[in-house]
Amino acid sequence: MASPRFHTLAVALAAALTFVPSLYTELLADDRYLIPERLPMGLASFWTEDYWAGYTVSGLYRPLGLTWLWLQGQAIGSSPAGYHAVSLTLHATAASLLHLVLQPLAGPPAALAAALLFAVHPIHAEAVIPIYGQLDLLASLLILAAILAAQHQRHLPAVLALAAAMLVKESAFLGVGLLWLVVRPPWRTLAPCAAVTLAAAAARFAVLGSLALPADATVIGPNAPVSLWMKAILISTAHALRLCVFPTGQTVYYGHLRDSLAGFPSAELSWLATGALIAAALWLTQPRRHLAVALGWFSLCLLPVANIVPIGVLVAERSLYLAVAGLTLLAARARPVVIALLVVIALAASWHVTYQWRTERSLWEYTVAAHPRSPKAHAMVGWAILEEAGYAKAGTRADLLAQAETAFHRALALNPRSTDALTGRALLRWSAKGCDAARAHLDEARRANPTDRRLSYALADCKM
Repeated sequence: MASPRFHTLAVALAAALTFVPSLYTELLADDRYLIPERLPMGLASFWTEDYWAGYTVSGLYRPLGLTWLWLQGQAIGSSPAGYHAVSLTLHATAASLLHLVLQPLAGPPAALAAALLFAVHPIHAEAVIPIYGQLDLLASLLILAAILAAQHQRHLPAVLALAAAMLVKESAFLGVGLLWLVVRPPWRTLAPCAAVTLAAAAARFAVLGSLALPADATVIGPNAPVSLWMKAILISTAHALRLCVFPTGQTVYYGHLRDSLAGFPSAELSWLATGALIAAALWLTQPRRHLAVALGWFSLCLLPVANIVPIGVLVAERSLYLAVAGLTLLAARARPVVIALLVVIALAASWHVTYQWRTERSLWEYTVAAHPRSPKAHAMVGWAILEEAGYAKAGTRADLLAQAETAFHRALALNPRSTDALTGRALLRWSAKGCDAARAHLDEARRANPTDRRLSYALADCKM
């Protein structure tokens, strides 16, 4: 029989193999601001300003996460491949730590099955492939390290790891609850953990002046009625559950779910009802302790991102990184042949997503194919093509510009106020036809978003 160390190594290798094609991925989505523009602002800015300082007011405070990315830049330069190698290492380490944490909870066979399913799960694409997902990887790794340290009665390392996680990303505040669920540590561990939680919250308040996000930065906006808030919770929870069980139509942006927010979320209600029925059936047939830990793990990890306290998105796949471990633990009691089949299916799905997300254009075209009613996806396809046109030869440039204009037109047909589409269309007209043809579009884009820095050069050139 293979040793537990061999099993842990196998989990790490499976995690790395699953996303190794991401080594060749370019900067995606938020990376395109975060790496070249936010990180050069320096350490002092990370600890004293908003996470998105210089771009927007987000109400997010992630000083250690930004510091971690900055240190990588100092060590490995600006090559995306270096950052991606670190992401793979973080994912492999987190999966290995999960295996170690689950062994005393579920026993070696179930711990191995759950950790393998976790390692290859396609829901991790956004956490592993884009560089900004490293914050979720690192925060989750630190929470798992804290739990493992507490399991071995190493109280100070547990407290320090948890404190660090909270400064990497806000969702790590769930760590104290997860620690209590898994370990039930003594007060000499829980009390310092509670203290560092309060200290991290105090640091956030000192810098940002609030513990919550600004109302206009949340997905429901200011002065939202209770009914809208409740729908946001329902939609966030239902799609989190669906993505962890059936991860189809994956993307880095779920703005298309605003259709459900504006209407009646019938599909989401059906998913939640189905989930509740399955949970009830399992409660009657499975060991209660195993089930309580698995469902409790998933629920605790979901709390910070379920819009109970309103946040800036309805769904973010990267935020489900640690939550899915609860469901893989639930599935780990299946027969070995079923586990093997699920691992193969998940591995194939993860490779498929990694390939589709290899470039900025392929990422957003994949999103458009899965969610054709997403205005932002159409607009970002336009932006990606517009960028290609800037480097294209004269013979292909006109065709690329026409494709970009079509993408912006589709975005505006879905949402006439799409600032990405308005700005993209204005810059396209300016670059293709000059100031006279673009002036009206530039003015419209400026009025839609006066702080959009992407317009600054064109506005200056046209003396507007």
